[in-house]
Amino acid sequence: MLLHPPPVLNVLLLDTTNMLVEDQMYLRYQLTQFLQTLKPGEQLAIYQRNGVVTVQLQGFTADHNLLSAGIRRGLPRFMPTGREYLNDADTLHQLALFLGQLPGRKNVLWFSGGSTAFLLTGVDFLGSTGAGAVTPDLRRLYDELETSRIAVYPIDAWGLGAGDGGGMAAQHMLMNESAEATGGHAFYSNNGLAGIAANVVETDGSFYTLTYSPHDFHPDKKWHKVRISVDGDGYRLSYRRGYFAEGNDGSAPQSLPASLFAGATTSTQKREETAVPLIFEARVVPERSQPVAGVVAAAAPLDAVKKGDTPLTIDYSVPASSLARKSVNGEQSVVVGVAVIAFNEHGTVIGRRAEQFTLHLNEAKLRLQPDAPLRLAQQIDLKKGEAYLYLAMWDMTSGHIGSIEMPVQVPAAAKLKDAGTRP
Repeated sequence: MLLHPPPVLNVLLLDTTNMLVEDQMYLRYQLTQFLQTLKPGEQLAIYQRNGVVTVQLQGFTADHNLLSAGIRRGLPRFMPTGREYLNDADTLHQLALFLGQLPGRKNVLWFSGGSTAFLLTGVDFLGSTGAGAVTPDLRRLYDELETSRIAVYPIDAWGLGAGDGGGMAAQHMLMNESAEATGGHAFYSNNGLAGIAANVVETDGSFYTLTYSPHDFHPDKKWHKVRISVDGDGYRLSYRRGYFAEGNDGSAPQSLPASLFAGATTSTQKREETAVPLIFEARVVPERSQPVAGVVAAAAPLDAVKKGDTPLTIDYSVPASSLARKSVNGEQSVVVGVAVIAFNEHGTVIGRRAEQFTLHLNEAKLRLQPDAPLRLAQQIDLKKGEAYLYLAMWDMTSGHIGSIEMPVQVPAAAKLKDAGTRP
């Protein structure tokens, strides 16, 4: 997670769920060309969807070598089986959970081979009758993206082909409406994918925040259009083109589900309480070890390693000043939960673990160094190969939560002297 994020963040989403391998190879070439056009210091993050789970290939960085490696790691991939049953909305919801912790506007450049909704017959897709026909689930999703200030830019990686005709019209309509509902812009029938990406990053880096309060508001659950115009020619505006007139049904806003983490228990927190993310660092070491030195250090209990697995230690570090204190048995303490979920390249969960720590603080040391790090160590055992870790930490007292996603290459059990990876 960025400690000092810029006002606008750009994310490349490589959705290979419904993208032919030859189109993926062309996209890989085009994105390599795109990286050469980035201004010095321009930061990007790369995510991939190739199944039920969206994973991070590369965190926000301006290092072209790391970005190139992330693109090569994600492209090409074989399309997953059963992709016709996958939901595009789940992808955007997962991104909203990841990116919603970061302040400012987020532009998501969504490269795909088309929506999976068209792979099943008899499915009602929102392109049939316009934005007013969006399902309640999609309405909530678009509101969630708007709250997180995420604009979606659907980009058809298929480009302009000889067969591009009426059969693609519905796909393009769906792309337009997804962009319209989130403040982005859809691109299709264009082979210049590098130019499209460069144009979005360059032209959508400046923005204004406007508010609108309709007169005589009626919660009719319909889509109401909003139009913004500027004096002068030569401007292309990207903004959410309307709103859904929904009343408050009294339901609690959605937050990160604790049910994702087996053994994790926490009370439900309101969105307002978790709006400020918990900033922490994490390091993965292919061995079992105690946490490195800090004001307070604690490690979760170890289990026996299964034959053929590689034990990994996740070393968490969080500033003491970021956590709310409470009295436990007469001592000033913090109560912290940590959890890790590991996925393989197909989005299948291959491991998970969650723990809760109660750490008693050394008040004398903290008075001298309020931001001193608290260190936690957690172990997870995985098979050799490529894995994607989703790490979460939450303050059990304040409800603040943060997360980090990182790819790791798990070594064989006999090669535990390899260095760890640090995001």
